[in-house]
Amino acid sequence: MHDKKISLLLCTAIALTVSNMANAGILDKFAPAGDNTKPLWADEPLVTDPSCDTFTFQNVLSFMDSYIKTEELQDTVDDLSASAQELMQSYTTASILLNRSQLCLAEALELKEVTETLTKEKKILLSGTSLSKKEIKKHRSYSETASNEIIKATAQVDELKPEQRKNFSLGAGTYLAGSHTTSQILEDARAYATKATNAAKDCKENASTNNSVMDKFSSSLTCAQGPGKAANLLGILGSGGPDYTKNILDTGNSILEYSKANKIELPPDSSKFVTSF
Repeated sequence: MHDKKISLLLCTAIALTVSNMANAGILDKFAPAGDNTKPLWADEPLVTDPSCDTFTFQNVLSFMDSYIKTEELQDTVDDLSASAQELMQSYTTASILLNRSQLCLAEALELKEVTETLTKEKKILLSGTSLSKKEIKKHRSYSETASNEIIKATAQVDELKPEQRKNFSLGAGTYLAGSHTTSQILEDARAYATKATNAAKDCKENASTNNSVMDKFSSSLTCAQGPGKAANLLGILGSGGPDYTKNILDTGNSILEYSKANKIELPPDSSKFVTSF
């Protein structure tokens, strides 16, 4: 009997602690943000081939159709966690497109150091289907550094050879597609983050009304792993989003201006992405 009382007291204490942690938002922080699961697209030639002459813009569009599924997102409370994960995966996919495009632009402009910077970013993007806050910050830093060097180089290079023009055209079209898609994903992430945060708050309030300690315990865990996890993941994804969006769209504008000034014809199907610029 004595042992049973001790066990009951321990269970009650644990349940109360978990409930209090959930109410304080602490449990949400334990929801995993990064993982080391290999992205489905990791072995695609578009990603693995070092040169830009092995794929076309049609390959880029097919890649997007296969791996970016934001049109299937659901915003019901039960689906928020899955939608948050889908947004993160789509963001990583769009980011590898931006990386691929910048590699083509760097190849066209013969920027070896930029290629090395982008190779470091690519390693981060290949590390898993979900990125941590630190990984997102680092990959964006690499991308922005590469963009700055590419734009700086365009101001110094007035004429490109035929093969360079071909690589620049493909890189530019792919950049427009990647930046347009990334900006939409980050916009969706901000909207879903608000929904997830409100849902998590409502969930915690409802959990606190339970009379049973064990029911509170169970409900608190449900909140943390459902809308709480979604809010945490979307918060990580959206952190610094507006500044990053501005950077990639400004870069896209500069690439468009250089292409027009030097009469570099972009892939015809890339025109539908120009509306963002």
